[in-house]
Amino acid sequence: MTFSKSNATLAALASTALLFAGCSASRSFPTPTPTEDGGLVPPEDGSSPGVDLGDVPPPVDAGGDPYATPTVCSSGTNWTGGTRRSASMEPGMACITCHARSRGAPRFDVAGTVYATAHEPDACNGTNASGAVVIITDANGAEYRLPPNAVGNFSARGTGMVMPYTARVESTAGVRAMLAPQTNGDCNACHTLAGTSSAPGRIMLP
Repeated sequence: MTFSKSNATLAALASTALLFAGCSASRSFPTPTPTEDGGLVPPEDGSSPGVDLGDVPPPVDAGGDPYATPTVCSSGTNWTGGTRRSASMEPGMACITCHARSRGAPRFDVAGTVYATAHEPDACNGTNASGAVVIITDANGAEYRLPPNAVGNFSARGTGMVMPYTARVESTAGVRAMLAPQTNGDCNACHTLAGTSSAPGRIMLP
């Protein structure tokens, strides 16, 4: 776990990255301007002068709405262990909600599952491909780097994390960032198969 106080980097990410929407986030995608020779002028990124974007991976060109996809279990495998305790248990399910009802279950500050596509069923195993890492930045600027495990599950507990927080997923392919601050760490409660509370679907790789 590492910590950072760089609000400038967060601002740069917020203006350049593709979004994974949270419980109160909304998605917006800037439209490039056609030129006379048939090329495209990219939209202004809105970043302030002097912000160094050199260490920020470029956003992925999704070629359209990345959430306009069919329901599919991309991994082709599912969790079949029921409520047997495991870091790989019940991917896609609302971890914190379930653990709150289970005696002796760990209490997480934040937990969820990363998937390859936007609409994957509960218990379908997710992914940690492309060196993915979920990065949470709390209200004090403390940064928590949470690498998903082999089924895409990630979590943190006992961190002293201060709400609200922002989040992003980084990988070798780019960045997908949440712009709206959140106070609910139960990521899969909103990032369901179809999405609830304005979330468009699963937490998805860039």
